[in-house]
Amino acid sequence: MSVIGCSGIPKTAENLPLANGTGAVVIPVNMENTSESKKYPCRSISFEVKKVFRTPDELDKSEPREIYLYDKPAYGLITDLEPGEYMFDEFKCHANYRRVFNGGQSYIVKRANVYFDVEPNTVTVSSQTFVGKSEYDASGSSSFSARFNYVTEQDKQKALKALEEKGIPSGWSLNF
Repeated sequence: MSVIGCSGIPKTAENLPLANGTGAVVIPVNMENTSESKKYPCRSISFEVKKVFRTPDELDKSEPREIYLYDKPAYGLITDLEPGEYMFDEFKCHANYRRVFNGGQSYIVKRANVYFDVEPNTVTVSSQTFVGKSEYDASGSSSFSARFNYVTEQDKQKALKALEEKGIPSGWSLNF
């Protein structure tokens, strides 16, 4: 189940659906040095999820997904994926409100190497964690970074705890 956001890209799921033979992946999110008074420059990140091994009729198929960052989520949850191996190789950082990038662009594109296996009725953790970091100096200037790093045990546990707080329907297994 996906909820459509303002930009028309399906937002990552809030909860797991009932077990139905498809799988899900959790992408841990780690927002560093961001405070409520100073918003992170990216309001969201989006990416195109693609199967790694595709048949000719699947070559142009991908599933756009978006993780909103304004509420500092512990994870992004992608559900309803058929079993298989998936990846995305780039992501877009969409500018927060009243911000622009590179002379007026509403987003920047960054490279990534994120792979994950999807199994039926199983929640798998991604091999990568999204890390967003903001830095501010005394003059009020700021810089930020947006990247994917290898997932750590701490990232996994934080995402698992947040997922369990939302509830895991019966029939799902965890591959953390």
